[in-house]
Amino acid sequence: MPLGRMSTREVRYGQEGGLHRTDRGGKKRTVVEIVEPGRDHKVLDYAQKAGIPFVTTDTGEVKTEDDKKSFYREIQRIADYAKTKKITVCLEMHGTWCTIGRTGAEIITKVNHPNVRLNDDSGNVMLYGKVRPEENVKHALPYMAVMHLKDYTGPISVEIEFDGRERILDVINGAVKKSYSFLKARGLP
Repeated sequence: MPLGRMSTREVRYGQEGGLHRTDRGGKKRTVVEIVEPGRDHKVLDYAQKAGIPFVTTDTGEVKTEDDKKSFYREIQRIADYAKTKKITVCLEMHGTWCTIGRTGAEIITKVNHPNVRLNDDSGNVMLYGKVRPEENVKHALPYMAVMHLKDYTGPISVEIEFDGRERILDVINGAVKKSYSFLKARGLP
């Protein structure tokens, strides 16, 4: 069973196509989405060559116990390969199964692999998990390597990357406030 989307800092792997621009440390970086599930080795090889330490994906469509077994088998295989490339595979809050930090924490605990972490996505936890991001992050933070901070309700979407180093919540809140102030000053939201 192929995983959903994997994510320059990240490569996204999965069903959606396109290029996304992110601003990290003043530099524009492209986030590439590969649209052929089952090509995980190529994605990880590319990430290694490009010096990208994180590859983001979701759990795919997991509806049955057999789907879960298949997911756990596949993520172990992918994680073992990612380890040889010194890459961390990050599971994004997305879809129908891994929609909130509590579920993500359970999945990461069960996977029990140093190269599999969470990508907490604040917009997705509101959309799919129906949970406020500030409540969700309490469960996700110990298992996170990447974070997408955004509000899915507005006319624009802003993502603030979290680099995997431990941060106090005040630092994360400060990044959100700076982004909001930047957009507000330009007449947005």
